[in-house]
Formats: sequence, C-alpha cells, structure tokens
Amino acid sequence: FQREGVSYEVSPLSASKLYEALEPRLNGHQVILPDVPTLEQQLLGLRWQGGRIDHPSGEHDDYANAVAGLVHVLLERRDDLQLYACAPSGEGEMSPVVRDFLRVT
Repeated sequence: FQREGVSYEVSPLSASKLYEALEPRLNGHQVILPDVPTLEQQLLGLRWQGGRIDHPSGEHDDYANAVAGLVHVLLERRDDLQLYACAPSGEGEMSPVVRDFLRVT
C-alpha cells in the first residue's frame, strides 16, 4: 500500500468500543447507512458477550467494523481529515454527499 501512496493507522479503539459509539449515532439519526443487506445483517447480529460487543462465533463483522470505524473517524476526527471528491460526470462538481458533509463540519 505504501508504495502506492496509501496509508492507514490502526484504531486506538477496539471493535467493541467502535460499535458502542455507533449505536447512539444511529439512534440519534446522525448517520444514515447505505442499504446493504450484508451490513444490516452484521449490525443486527452484534451482541454483548463477556462485557463487550461482538459478532456470534462463526459469523462475520467486516462490514459492520468498517462502517463503525469510518463513522468514528468522520464524526470524531473531522479536523484531521483531508477529503478529496471526484465528480462522477467529470464536470468538476463536488459529490452532493461530500458537499453535505462539509456543510455540517
């Protein structure tokens, strides 16, 4: 990834803490999730196990984990972000989703 200019940092929060932080944002209508059945299934399958939120054994939580982390970064670390938007039509207009996000910040 580095060779291609892509970098990442490991979240200081566990998946359980990210899920815990996501719930009030969903319930408070601060976040609207895309209509992706796999994501919905994974989020609805999360449960408390041994003092933490986790997915059932043998199930996946890739989508849920990625969304919980993304929401955390977008809503808690806005000042650290560098956003780049491309116009799908090539007309140089910013994506309405990105424009709305920037208006909120």
